[in-house]
Amino acid sequence: MIHALARLLGTATATALATLACAWLAPRIGWTDTPHAADAARKRQRRPVPAVGGVALLLGLAWAPGTPWQGIAREGSGSELWGHWLPAPVWGGATLLLLLAVGTLDDRAGLRAGQKALALLAALLPLACGAWSEHGALAALALLALGFAALNLLNTFDNADGALASLCALGFGGAAVHVSAACLGFLPLNLDAARARNRSSDAPSAYLGDAGAFVLAYLVLVHPRSAGVLVLPCFDLLRLALQRWRVGSRPWIGDRRHLAHRLEARGLSRLAVAVSQCVIAAPACVLGGFSGARGDARLAFLGVLATGLLFGLALRAAPARSAGA
Repeated sequence: MIHALARLLGTATATALATLACAWLAPRIGWTDTPHAADAARKRQRRPVPAVGGVALLLGLAWAPGTPWQGIAREGSGSELWGHWLPAPVWGGATLLLLLAVGTLDDRAGLRAGQKALALLAALLPLACGAWSEHGALAALALLALGFAALNLLNTFDNADGALASLCALGFGGAAVHVSAACLGFLPLNLDAARARNRSSDAPSAYLGDAGAFVLAYLVLVHPRSAGVLVLPCFDLLRLALQRWRVGSRPWIGDRRHLAHRLEARGLSRLAVAVSQCVIAAPACVLGGFSGARGDARLAFLGVLATGLLFGLALRAAPARSAGA
């Protein structure tokens, strides 16, 4: 037990140190999320923020025992959900590197919605090709669709400091505990906007960025038991797509109507917002994990139902008018 805890602490510490090192390097090479006038409506930051989460998480996981970034395909289980469609790890490794590259490019240069969609589909092709060669066309199409959905869901949920990293710290607890530890190691520098040196810019020391969101989405894809992570982002994005369509906007155009923004407008701190969203997502994450372990779909259904109920209650407690939406 002590040995296992020491390994988890080592993964968290390695991620924290990697985040510190990358955050120091990033401004020197332009590896930042830089605010522009066009983003003023949805971004609060007043300075470039290092978007180093993807690399930092992978460096932290490199110190974890085994290879948690390869998922259950290496472990040889893969009976739950889409796990039996996952190909050999080499295919997933190629997709992971391509997703990291696409996310880093988007963080630095910015891609249009159509360009990003095509780039993500291209990055998923190695995984889909591996599934096709090993399990057939249906497996390839399923992984392509699931991967594209997971990438966009987690990317849109990364709309507030600490929101996605804390959600994944919770959601990977029963599927890949070292991924949870890596997320916890990253969180201190993603939630420190209130520190004296950051207060004037209203920005933390590091962002996950698109690269970090894409890495976490890939890890969900290769650890199907963590699929409960996707439930709250799915509810939030579906609600936003409908709202944006009704006001004449487009579903993929960002704004500050997310649940996290409404909670912030009610006066909650960044940490309190992250914790609140984890509480809402907990039934789907925890019961979803138990469902995968026991093969009982009813537990997953109850988890989704409970998270949906808590999501609705949170929206009522933080009405849109309080967020100025």
